[in-house]
Amino acid sequence: MNADEVPQLLPPKQAPPVRTPEDLRLLWSARMANYAFTHRSLWCLFLAPDGRSVPVLPTIEPLPTWPDSVDLLNVMRICTETLSACAPDGSVGFLLARPGPCELRVSDRAWHHGLRDTAAQTGLHIQPIHLATDEELRTLADEEPLHGHERR
Repeated sequence: MNADEVPQLLPPKQAPPVRTPEDLRLLWSARMANYAFTHRSLWCLFLAPDGRSVPVLPTIEPLPTWPDSVDLLNVMRICTETLSACAPDGSVGFLLARPGPCELRVSDRAWHHGLRDTAAQTGLHIQPIHLATDEELRTLADEEPLHGHERR
């Protein structure tokens, strides 16, 4: 994505609501446009039922390379408590960020599936999960092919 394609980042009260997966991708593009990733992190975007973003954007960092059930359950607990306080009946958008190339890694897939499955188990409504790297922002699909190598 070049600089001409990055939408302007507006304050939450002025930003258009997120109604589609493309709206969410554009919002993440605007938020991540000026970041350089030095370590793995997880960003949590809270959306009210009308699609408006809540002015709370917690980041969990540094994030371990591989998720475990305790970490995933803690993320869901934090998100559930935040939604209850800020946007009951809302949803969460997750963005996994890491340095390096855009190829999907096994650890990216592990986080994607772990977040998706744990959210389903806990009843947390989530939006499509995104991955941001030094090269690209992408929406993670359930059955994407894996490329690249893991760095430990």
